[in-house]
Amino acid sequence: MKLSSICLIGLSGFAAVSLCCAGSSKIQTRSVQSPVKSPAGLESNRQSGFLPPEMLTDWSRAGLFSGKSGHHADAFFDVARESGATWDEKVGSAVQKAGNAAGLAVVYFPAGTYALSKSVVLPDASFSRIVFQGAGADSTVLEFTLGPDGNCFDIHGIESDLRLPLDADMERGERRFSAPGLSDHFSKGDWVRLCEAGFPEADRGNVGQTTRLAAVDGSLGVLEDGAAKTYLKNNELWVQKTVPVQNVGFENFTLRRMDAQKASQSAYGCGINFKFDCAVNFWMRGVASLNTCRHHAVINHSAHFEISGCYFAEACSRDENSYGYGVLMEVCTNHGLVENNVFEHLRHSMTVCEGVNTNVIAFNYSRNQAWTFRGLPNIFQGADLCLHGRYPYANLFEQNIVEFVYADNSHGANGPYNVFLRNQVYHGLKGSGKIRLFKSPSTVILGNMSTPGRAAQVQYDQCEPFHDFFAVHGNNRHDHMDSRSKKIRMEDVRLPVVSLFYAGRPAFLDFQYSWPAIGPGPDGEKLTQSIPAKERCLSGRKTYIMEATRK
Repeated sequence: MKLSSICLIGLSGFAAVSLCCAGSSKIQTRSVQSPVKSPAGLESNRQSGFLPPEMLTDWSRAGLFSGKSGHHADAFFDVARESGATWDEKVGSAVQKAGNAAGLAVVYFPAGTYALSKSVVLPDASFSRIVFQGAGADSTVLEFTLGPDGNCFDIHGIESDLRLPLDADMERGERRFSAPGLSDHFSKGDWVRLCEAGFPEADRGNVGQTTRLAAVDGSLGVLEDGAAKTYLKNNELWVQKTVPVQNVGFENFTLRRMDAQKASQSAYGCGINFKFDCAVNFWMRGVASLNTCRHHAVINHSAHFEISGCYFAEACSRDENSYGYGVLMEVCTNHGLVENNVFEHLRHSMTVCEGVNTNVIAFNYSRNQAWTFRGLPNIFQGADLCLHGRYPYANLFEQNIVEFVYADNSHGANGPYNVFLRNQVYHGLKGSGKIRLFKSPSTVILGNMSTPGRAAQVQYDQCEPFHDFFAVHGNNRHDHMDSRSKKIRMEDVRLPVVSLFYAGRPAFLDFQYSWPAIGPGPDGEKLTQSIPAKERCLSGRKTYIMEATRK
């Protein structure tokens, strides 16, 4: 296949997204920090009409900062060699030493099973630069018995009480802002939360972005990330200083939750296996998380993270009161990458809600979705890829294989600029295989598949898609439902848009898979219509990690 990287400029000149299209013999590797730029690509896209540039977001910064993940540790603490009468004491000793160490420190669990009865807590930014690492998900098992309301790993930074109001709106894509007295309290490099506190479509304080100050000059500031939507001064627009936990990693082990009861309904933030609150540049790689009392991984007020090659399965409860999620992103969380994971027997495998934005969810596989409603299992089909209301916006969902995609009506409106590209929605045990959008304005639906070999079924409720396009058939462009009704054959269609995040074949996608993997071929060629996460799951290999942090 012939590929080249084209860049689409969004509403402002600094914002760019990498778009792979057919045309050149050169295959480029992905560069998160430096996407290839080509103004000619923008013009050709405008002429072709495949994608409306004004709908696209800068997803190039999703994931970890370049060069900021593990690779080499400066200190190494073997839990088995620590002093203490119990594994809790040994782990506590190792974590304390790691927090005091200079540079990146590994807390290592050799092969074996570790019975733990206390949460592992990183309470503030002084516990940054710690990697929890095992000998492999099939070799190292952490068994947590905490009671249903305990969190296994609890990572949280600090949000200060210091908030300064902005004196003007911030347009989408804008990085500059003005806040009187800014330089008296903030400096270049500070982490901040930009918040539109009174936004009417979400709970108070839940719409905004976690980002860093690139410059401060008097009352003027420049953010590292552009505004993902237009934020209005009249909705109480302010910046808040935060001190996040940074550079924390989880690698190569299994966490097994031994508790058999669901978390208390009133204890919403409890019963979680991995909880991240006010954290940046953190990662989970090659981790298996088995059973949870509420959710497997919950991310709040955080940014620039990677969850990849992991396996999330089973829950004590999957009922309607917020139980049984895989990865849940909420409340001003942005620029995360959830990639190449397996989810099994959960209510919602991947969920965005409450103002999260600019995240990339790609190449994940979910199966055996389950939902218990008022004590009765599987009465309704739940969404394993879910937009859960309260205004998630500007997120990219690309080349995932799931049973059901649903932007639901459980908690109000969903936001604009979300893009669904080359996903496959298949007929699971309950026969869903569709994409349903409720109150989801300005959404792009592009090249999504059902099985066997047909365009996905797309339904709209109280909204119309800004751009619904399946593929080109001859000289005509067809939307998803038109392609289904006319029973257009896959070998007769093409879709030049390959990816909106990857500038080339990702490293985990070996050459037994086509690139792209799902949807219509860029030049009409036959694609694999499968991804590594699915094949890994079906073969019994649940996790994947390319390279763990080394000594």
